[in-house]
Amino acid sequence: MIIKWIVCDVPVEQRVAFSEAQAGWSALSGVPGFLGQLGGWDQDGRACIAGLWRDREAYRHFMTAVHDDITDGNAQEGTYTASRVALFDSVMAIQAGLPRAEGGLLRVADCRVLAGREEHFIQVQREVWNPGMGGAPGMAGGAFARGEGSRYLVLSRWADHAAHASYRAERFPELRSRAGAGQDLDAITGYRVALEPAWEVSPSGSS
Repeated sequence: MIIKWIVCDVPVEQRVAFSEAQAGWSALSGVPGFLGQLGGWDQDGRACIAGLWRDREAYRHFMTAVHDDITDGNAQEGTYTASRVALFDSVMAIQAGLPRAEGGLLRVADCRVLAGREEHFIQVQREVWNPGMGGAPGMAGGAFARGEGSRYLVLSRWADHAAHASYRAERFPELRSRAGAGQDLDAITGYRVALEPAWEVSPSGSS
């Protein structure tokens, strides 16, 4: 699975227009290889979108044959001042996996890993973080993915902010200590994305 991670800076006065345009991406539903899309506003007012694709071939086909047809009729480009886009290859699912997960909050950790620490970082994700996070009440599923260089993305979907807050208070400190995260990370950017139902797109034929 390929994850396309998009973060847009949207002026307050353009939020309604951006959101209305984002809902127009429902046309993705019938594109071959499309697995789903979700997004919303993070704690700093940025628009964050995760697009899920079967593989890079399906994604390239979309970009060359479909993308411009959607954007030509979409006035979204004029509603944001900057955007950052990156592709990640899924390494492992967390619990049920992101395409099947439900809930109102998407938690994303965008991690830069120190040289020589990637193997350990992946190992503790598999052995410590995934079972610890996956067993938390209100956690529905997620994905751990690798980008260019030493960049990794951890995405988890939660029932709501309260469920994630409980996890942070009750489980996170012990998991962080066991994982030795401070030894692996060069930098980390965190996003708590309140998901917008109108932005979510499911592939045609999904239940």
